[in-house]
Amino acid sequence: MKRTYNCEICNLDFKTFQGKANHVRWNHKDKEFYEKTIKKLSEATTKRNEITFGKWVDEKVKCHKCENMVDVRYREDKKKDKYFCSVSCANTRSHSDETKKKISESISKRWEEDVFDETTAKNHLKQSRLFSSKNERMILKHFKEKYQNDNWTSGGGLKCEGKRISRDMYSNKLKVCFEYDGVWHFKDINGQLEKKQLKDKLLEKWCVENGYRLIRVDEISFNGVEQIEDLIYKCNDNITKVGERY
Repeated sequence: MKRTYNCEICNLDFKTFQGKANHVRWNHKDKEFYEKTIKKLSEATTKRNEITFGKWVDEKVKCHKCENMVDVRYREDKKKDKYFCSVSCANTRSHSDETKKKISESISKRWEEDVFDETTAKNHLKQSRLFSSKNERMILKHFKEKYQNDNWTSGGGLKCEGKRISRDMYSNKLKVCFEYDGVWHFKDINGQLEKKQLKDKLLEKWCVENGYRLIRVDEISFNGVEQIEDLIYKCNDNITKVGERY
């Protein structure tokens, strides 16, 4: 009869001493022991991975398409030649005819084998359609939380001269519109510049005609939410533009 090893706490039997030891270690040690062990294992794994694959490097680089700055992470000596700030910019990549053929054949094969079921086919509908930058969302969140009584919001669905225009942030109570202008307002990237600048002019016209103040800040000249607060609550100019690219 083979010897078994009994856990005195829960009375379970184990075929090996190591099995019992592991059981006790992970089931009957206190929280502090567990957290320290997890930390040690995590540190050991990180160290092994760094030796095998290289250390992680965090860096800010320019988007290969629009030149916006983007945070990237890569292993040492494994930095890519190109990085993109969004799916939209990444989709503008050019591929060789050979690569295009491989992609086409791969997708066709998956459809033929019913790999693309109904759920997979509709995955694109689940993607978050974010047409605002990280800073735009941060600014809006700040004002909505700090100045709740001023009813800050975004969008608006306005029309001017038959064109639909929107606003990054506005308050109907204060009659103020705010625009955080990225590179798309100044550089022709995908043939959008003429249309974008037309809508900028139409928004300015709408604000003048409807008695709203308009504040525009070039992303290059953005110095934090305090800067925006001063422009909104301490400046009374009808049209304010901050940045050298205007």
